[in-house]
This record gives sequence, structure tokens and C-alpha cells, in this order.
Amino acid sequence: MGTERLFDQIDDLLDQVSAIDVTSSEDTGSLSEFVRERPRTLELLQGGEEVLRQVEERFDAAGFKAPGEAPVASDSLFEIGEMISTEMAAQGLADLAFIARGDLRACFQDLRSADARDFWRLASLIDRALRRLRRGLISVESAMCEFEGRKAPIRVWGDLDTSLEIRRTYGELRREAQELDTSEGPDLE
Repeated sequence: MGTERLFDQIDDLLDQVSAIDVTSSEDTGSLSEFVRERPRTLELLQGGEEVLRQVEERFDAAGFKAPGEAPVASDSLFEIGEMISTEMAAQGLADLAFIARGDLRACFQDLRSADARDFWRLASLIDRALRRLRRGLISVESAMCEFEGRKAPIRVWGDLDTSLEIRRTYGELRREAQELDTSEGPDLE
């Protein structure tokens, strides 16, 4: 399978992941709407695992050949070194896909075996699975782009925005706690 098709499959999966709204309030009604995404999330995990399997198979160094590459019988050390370097980079990419697949498999098992009545756990598992799927696909896509000398697409990482918002909120809470601590502390003298 050509890498162009792999890029298209990764792009399609990332679009589907982005279409799932993972925000929910503490209102149980909206939470139950969110956990209804469980079957869809399981399908996306399977799709992601399959694409990553194809990437792993394509770049596995044991059978890796660049498109149009014929076996080279060269005495040039430069060409031999270049070939070894390319094979090592391809194997690194295959290893990255293998690790991401294992992560998705674990998410799939956890989500599949979770109790359907435990909304909070399901919501957490769905969110985790989607984040891991997105992270794994984007990492592999970026590595493939680097391998092929292409410019990687710019992807929006919602996790970063959430993380920064949590840090800001925590910083404000900490400042408020410090102000309370110094202004209302007991007089020890």
C-alpha cells in the first residue's frame, strides 16, 4: 500500500475523532449523551489500529523498500550508509506504529469491558481513548512526513488548550490561597 493512501486514512480518522464532542458538563443528561459515543469510539480505535498495522507493515525494515527501489549491489560506502540509514529510519517508524497500536489495543479492551452503567468511568475511558488515538495518529503521521521529506500538516491539539486553562485556574487558586494564608493567619507573637 502506498503512503498516500495511508496519509488519507489517517486524515479521515482524525476528522472523525475531531467530530466527537468530548466536552460535557456535570449534568448527567449530557454525560449520558457523551457515553453513547462508546460504539463509535470502539470503531475508531479499530480503524486506527488497522491503519497503524498497515504503517508498521509498510515501514518494517525487514521488508522495506522505497517506492521504485531495486536491490542495490553497490560498493560505494556512501550508498551503503544511506541505505542502512533509511532502513533504520523506516524501522523506527514501524516501531512507533507498533507502540501506538499497543496503546490503542489497551484503550479498546478497557472501553469494551467497562460497565455501561458507570457513566463517569465510561466518559473518562472514551476521552482517554480519543486522546490516545489522536496522539498516536498524529505522531505517526508526522514521522511519515519527516521520513518522506514532506511538510507535516498542522494539527490542532485541544489537549494543550485544556492543559493551559487548568494551569491558569490552578495558578489563580494558589494565589488566592496564599493571600488568605498571609492575611488571615494566626498571630504567633
